[in-house]
Amino acid sequence: MGPISSIRSIVDADGVLDPIDFTGKPAGVYAVTVRSVTDNWVEGNPGSGGCVDDTDRSVTFTIHEKPKFRQGGLDYSVYTCTEVSLKLSDNLEASFTCDEITKWSWVTTGNPNVTGYPTSSGEFSSPFLNLTPTNNSSVPQVLVYTVTAETEYGCKNTFEVEITVRPKEKFDCVGCGSKINVTLDGSTCSAEITLDQVLLNVAACAAAKDIPASLIYEALEVVVDDGVGADNIVTCPGQHKYVVRLKPGYENCLIWQPCWGVVNAEDKSAPLYTSWIGKCNVGTLAVPGQTELLNGQFTNSTAAFLCLNAEELFNKEQTWKDATSALFAGRPVFADACHNNCSSASRR
Repeated sequence: MGPISSIRSIVDADGVLDPIDFTGKPAGVYAVTVRSVTDNWVEGNPGSGGCVDDTDRSVTFTIHEKPKFRQGGLDYSVYTCTEVSLKLSDNLEASFTCDEITKWSWVTTGNPNVTGYPTSSGEFSSPFLNLTPTNNSSVPQVLVYTVTAETEYGCKNTFEVEITVRPKEKFDCVGCGSKINVTLDGSTCSAEITLDQVLLNVAACAAAKDIPASLIYEALEVVVDDGVGADNIVTCPGQHKYVVRLKPGYENCLIWQPCWGVVNAEDKSAPLYTSWIGKCNVGTLAVPGQTELLNGQFTNSTAAFLCLNAEELFNKEQTWKDATSALFAGRPVFADACHNNCSSASRR
């Protein structure tokens, strides 16, 4: 920018320049000419009798521009209960970079039909407005934020952000699988039933309703009726009903009609050895020696060997197939890895 030749200032007695009005001038660097004169000097009248110092002095001024925004502000439309992060710098004109803004702040008068949003802020360097608004009515509701941006030189400007919060919708294009099969974990004797396992058509329905699929998984829960707690964990073999229901606190997020089905839970783990029954008493038997049957009968030493070596005993079919032998040498007792301790009400 060139010098502003039409602007001059009078030197007061204190030697300080009176304010110079740069209103309406574009941003840039300006040089102002300053000339020292006496009070009775009249410009353009050499005979005025005043004294003048013809030495011009230049004072340089820099005018910083305030933030520039696009016309009309920002408009957003969001579904109720959906988390959003608005980048306020998206409203800056292309010629004005975000790096030039050092402070952002915002305030709203609010809306009595909406909850879950900040009403005001302090001063932040980050150009983001984060909120999760919930529309508590049956019609769209509007939030209006007044946003202030400030540069490092204290130049400020404002614009408005209008957020339309859509009301909850009926999520009626999703169903539940009629029956799912699960295997209980052998170490915990349990299985977790998730929404992914039981819900059908979630992605397509969410797209058709323009609802974030993530909200569906956040707002719904699975509850299995296995007689052990109201949760989504199956702890008993058998068939158990399950239901998909809306979580408490999400009544203004979805209109949901519960769906249900059946979980068929099976224990596929190997049986567990639990005890030994019979007349096998190692303390009264001789030192093991003979390991075979003699004339169809067990000797004391053979019985002792079999009692001390369960694996060998299991390999002798006579010890668990022949009733007489079982009474003499005893037999092992096995049980399911996952015991069915469920109440009778949970069995189908």
